[in-house]
Amino acid sequence: WDVVSGEGGKAGGSQAVKRLVRDGHQNTICSSVCFRPRQPWDVVSGGLDCAVVLWDFNKARAKLRLTSQSDDPRTSETQVFNPPMVHALAVPNTKSLANHVACARGDASVAVYEICKDAVRRRLLLKSSKGHSSSVGHCCFAEYSADRHLISGGNDGRLVVWNWLQDAKGAEDLVSWSGSHGSKVNWTATLPGSSENVLVADTSNKVSVYTAS
Repeated sequence: WDVVSGEGGKAGGSQAVKRLVRDGHQNTICSSVCFRPRQPWDVVSGGLDCAVVLWDFNKARAKLRLTSQSDDPRTSETQVFNPPMVHALAVPNTKSLANHVACARGDASVAVYEICKDAVRRRLLLKSSKGHSSSVGHCCFAEYSADRHLISGGNDGRLVVWNWLQDAKGAEDLVSWSGSHGSKVNWTATLPGSSENVLVADTSNKVSVYTAS
């Protein structure tokens, strides 16, 4: 779609196929976006307004808007230190878990939402003394465990593996493994297979590999 004329064009031609969606985030930067693998018209975005927005990009409209205040009444978008801005999003590829969305936040937490029929069925806030002490910059679901684990990396240089599907009384019990990387983590990734390897990109020109077990 041409966002000016509203006309469709052929991919690879002079007119790019695109659709502009607006009014989900409040006059701020949209910092992350991802498609939902089992919902072909759904896009999820996260912004520096501390909100996660679910879009129907076929109709160019927002279907659901989630804020940090709805997860934990003690948090606030106006707090001065480490506000819960959304820095990264992740969605699992496993069919049975495809309704979940994880977001890395500036208040040292990772929030996981289960979204069904444009409503939140379940919320999980991963924040622990064994986890991060400052902003979480990235997160991803672990392909080596069929998305049953969640990886997060932070500005504090820590790497955390969360056993987010485990029944537990609190987030402290959901930390499966944690370690110090030593410098700010910009990106995390995993590989499918039996090896529990986590790839980390930081502020250097190198990629580090950890065995999270």
